[in-house]
Amino acid sequence: MKKTLGIIALLVVMVMLLTACGPNIEGTWKLTEMRTGNNNTEQDEITKEAIDTGMISMEMTFKNGKVTGSVGMLGETSQADEGTYKISGNKITLNMAEEATWEFKLSGDTLELITEEGTLVLTRQK
Repeated sequence: MKKTLGIIALLVVMVMLLTACGPNIEGTWKLTEMRTGNNNTEQDEITKEAIDTGMISMEMTFKNGKVTGSVGMLGETSQADEGTYKISGNKITLNMAEEATWEFKLSGDTLELITEEGTLVLTRQK
């Protein structure tokens, strides 16, 4: 009986550790790059300049399954939209004005959201 309880306790700890090791996207992220899906480097450079100068902006905050996001163009920022998010493997589902599921990559403080139109690259704000 003690051996069985020990095995069950070990399994519970392992599940908790594996869950904690999942991707941690919590925090505030700012758009730093947009890449077109057709590898148009000229368009990507123009977009990067627009982001760097503040003509285009996007900020997203993820916390406890909730997401808040705002988009800016030409210095005007939209009202923040709120919703939820869920991660499953390398997919993230955002449910804000409507639901969208994208592939994502997380590397340190860089989050890439891969859409049909291209890739949004966001950097975690500290």
